[in-house]
Amino acid sequence: DRVATRRVLEMWPTALAPKTRNWVAGNVKGGVLHNASAAVRFKTGGMAPEYSLSFEIEDGTARILSGMPALDGVRALATIRDSVFVLAMDQGGMTVGTGDRLDLAGSVFRVADLRAKPGQGVIQIDVTGSLTAVLTALNGRPLRVMERASQPPDIANANAEARAVVHLPLIDNLRQDDVTYQVDARIRDVRSELLVENRVFVSPELVLAANESGIGVVGSATLD
Repeated sequence: DRVATRRVLEMWPTALAPKTRNWVAGNVKGGVLHNASAAVRFKTGGMAPEYSLSFEIEDGTARILSGMPALDGVRALATIRDSVFVLAMDQGGMTVGTGDRLDLAGSVFRVADLRAKPGQGVIQIDVTGSLTAVLTALNGRPLRVMERASQPPDIANANAEARAVVHLPLIDNLRQDDVTYQVDARIRDVRSELLVENRVFVSPELVLAANESGIGVVGSATLD
C-alpha cells in the first residue's frame, strides 16, 4: 500500500520512543510510503511488548540537521527492530547555497537503543560533490566546520567525497555543546589561490579530518 508520510505516525505506537517518533515527524516532511508493516509481540513472562515497524519512503523530502538544506528525491528504508531504529537512504540529494547539487545517497540516521532516555541519535552523512559545495553544506549549524577553522568554504577548487558522523541526543532545545561530530574527506584535483598568499597550491589528492576541536589536512602538494 502507498500512503502519505503522515500515516506512518498513526502506525507508530506513541509509547515507543516518542522522541524518535517526533524526530521523524519533524524531519521527514513529504513523499509517499509503501510496503509499510507493523507488529507487536508478547513473550511469555515478558514485562513489555516488542514492537517492529518498517516502511519505505519514495520521492520524499527530509532535513538531516536544522542548519543544512533540505533533502529531496529521497528514497529510504526505515525499520524498528529489537529496539533499534534505522533510516537508511539509498537515494537523495540537496542543493546548497552555491547552487551546486550534492549527492547524499548512503546517509543513515540511527538510534541504537529506543529504550534509552534520552535517546541518542547518530547521523551518518555521506556526500559527494565539489569541495566548495560540500564544505558549504558542512558549515551550517550545528557543525560549522569551516567557521570553526576560520576559513571560507570556497578555499579551493576540487572534488570531494566526505563522511560526517554526528552524535546528538534526541532532546528538546538542543544546544551546540550537545552535538559532536567527525568529518573525514578525500579531496582530489585540488587547486587553491587562497591557501598560501600569492602562490597557487596544487595537489592530486588530500585527506581532510575535522571535529569540534579543529581541522587537519594531509597530503602532498606543490606551490607555483
